[in-house]
Amino acid sequence: MTAQSRRLLATYLNDHLAGATAGSNLARSVASANASTPREGSTRALADQIEEDRRRLVEIMRQLGVARQARKQTLGALGERISRLKLSTLGTGSPGLAQVLRFETLIAGVTGKRRLWRALRTLALEAPLDAELDQLLQRAEQQLATLEQLHEEACREVFSKERDASIE
Repeated sequence: MTAQSRRLLATYLNDHLAGATAGSNLARSVASANASTPREGSTRALADQIEEDRRRLVEIMRQLGVARQARKQTLGALGERISRLKLSTLGTGSPGLAQVLRFETLIAGVTGKRRLWRALRTLALEAPLDAELDQLLQRAEQQLATLEQLHEEACREVFSKERDASIE
C-alpha cells in the first residue's frame, strides 16, 4: 500500500469511527427512549451491538496501524448532539415522529457501516481479519433487518394515530 493509500485509508476509517461514535450514542438514546416498552429488548441489543462494532473498528484500526484522530471524533460527537434537537419531540413536534426519524438515522448509519466492512473486505488484508469482517457484515445485515422492522412498527403507530386524529 502506498503512503497516499494509507493516508486515504486513515481518513476513511476515522470518518467511519466518527460516524460509529455518533451512531452508538444515538442507539443508546433510542434504547433509553424505549425502556419499558415492547421495543426495549431489541433496541438495547442493537445499542450493545452497535457499540461493540465501534470497538471492533477501533481494534481494526489499531491492527492496521491507523491512528485515531481526536478532532474527527469530537466533531462526530458534537454533530450527534446537535442532531438530537432535530430528532427530538422539540424538533419534530411529535414523540412518535422523532422515533421514526431516529430509526431512519440508525438505518442510514448501519448501511454505511455495512459498506465499510465490505470495503475493508475487498482489501483482503489478512485471513483472520477477513473472517471477522464476514461476521461483522452478517451482523450489520441482521441489524438492518431489525431496524427495518422497528421502523415499520413505529410508522404504523405514528401515522395511523395521525390519520385517526385527523378523522376526528
